[in-house]
Amino acid sequence: MRSHESYKYAALLHASSIRLFLLHPGECDDPLVGELQTFQLDAYLPTPAFEAISYVWGSSKPDHIVECDGKRLLVTQSLKNALQRVRHRKFPTYIWADAICIDQSNMRERELQVALMSAIFSEASTVSVCL
Repeated sequence: MRSHESYKYAALLHASSIRLFLLHPGECDDPLVGELQTFQLDAYLPTPAFEAISYVWGSSKPDHIVECDGKRLLVTQSLKNALQRVRHRKFPTYIWADAICIDQSNMRERELQVALMSAIFSEASTVSVCL
């Protein structure tokens, strides 16, 4: 990991903006590394093909590190497991997972993104349910 600094979210500029996590390829136990990119659901240019993950948040504290844009982003054990399962061994993959793609500390953003979740899951090329 290049930095011990925590990831800081940039504001989403449009009501239809979403973030997708470009998960870098790797083997199951390799560190989870990627970058967040912003797209608009209603833009003229379509979002890239992406996989939406539905998973159990559980009661566990987010204490597993995902490297996002070279910085630390903490996720729960269940999300870490889901990302390891959907990660491709050779190719980067766009993923939408709420705990990564939504700034959980920003209540207004959370409200707007929850309102978009039906559209997000409808636009996803694949939806994985990880229990």
